[in-house]
Amino acid sequence: QDGQRFVTEGLTNYYTTVANAVQSQKEVFSIASQDCFDHYMNDGCDVGFGMFVLPGTKCTDLPDEVETYADNPHFYTADTVEELAGKIGLDADAVKASVEAYNALCAKKEDAECGKSGDFMIALENGPFYAARIMPNVLNTMGGISIDHDCRVVDSDYNVVENLYCCGMDASGFQGETYGISISGSCQGVAVCTGRIAGQKAAEHAAA
Repeated sequence: QDGQRFVTEGLTNYYTTVANAVQSQKEVFSIASQDCFDHYMNDGCDVGFGMFVLPGTKCTDLPDEVETYADNPHFYTADTVEELAGKIGLDADAVKASVEAYNALCAKKEDAECGKSGDFMIALENGPFYAARIMPNVLNTMGGISIDHDCRVVDSDYNVVENLYCCGMDASGFQGETYGISISGSCQGVAVCTGRIAGQKAAEHAAA
């Protein structure tokens, strides 16, 4: 929100933690440069995205994908860092200083500011420059309401709360701090299974 880098970019793999970091700011933007895009296209991505994009995959479709975001109100492009800062409504001097400080860290391959591994540090030197507004989004709960094997809600002492059932991603136990994105369809499976159990047990309880 102040045009300053405030957290390591690698935190994006820890979903609840990064959501808390993002929500601590009024606005958050992820800034990249053509240097980053060239690296992803020619050398491949450093970090994969579950089974969908494996580490080392060359993102050759990036230019075409960027074109699809041309009218997206949360995606910005500019020839210079200062121009980009103006488009996203941040102080140009502050953003430029932050980028220059980050580039200096990249030259040393040592992030003394936020602790990111030097292996993942790419200097933002050559335009075009890109910015994407970062906002938390709800996919499923990490934690949620505690239940027993019959999908009955339990309190903090694991005592059953009568006449109350919970299922799907609102129920805890399936996910922890991170999300198993590499298991395609995992949320749907849990939702169908626990939904069926909760419905059956609730019906049996009502008929008793």
